[in-house]
Amino acid sequence: DRHDADSLVQLRIGINIIDLRRARYGLAATTIAVIDDMLDQLAIACRSHAGGGMPTELLTSVDRALAKAVTDPNDNAREDALIGLVGIRRGLFPDAPAYRPRTGESVAA
Repeated sequence: DRHDADSLVQLRIGINIIDLRRARYGLAATTIAVIDDMLDQLAIACRSHAGGGMPTELLTSVDRALAKAVTDPNDNAREDALIGLVGIRRGLFPDAPAYRPRTGESVAA
């Protein structure tokens, strides 16, 4: 049933948000700011969502948070943040191309 599948996706995204909230206690302030901006945009998009796909600006925001999180110096918090961000990205944008850092973004932590 499509409704059950949608509910499961929403539940998984909620769990991913919990991962992000847990990670914030060990992340650098600059990483937290980018993740919080993405979460704010996610909340706005969810409140105004009337079906169909989520706005592409949200995907850009998630990717920006991923780019910042991969460079965070705290290994444990970085891992929790990346799990949450990747889960949100896959849940909301399952058909999007794989995340790739843009020119100038570092993937080494």
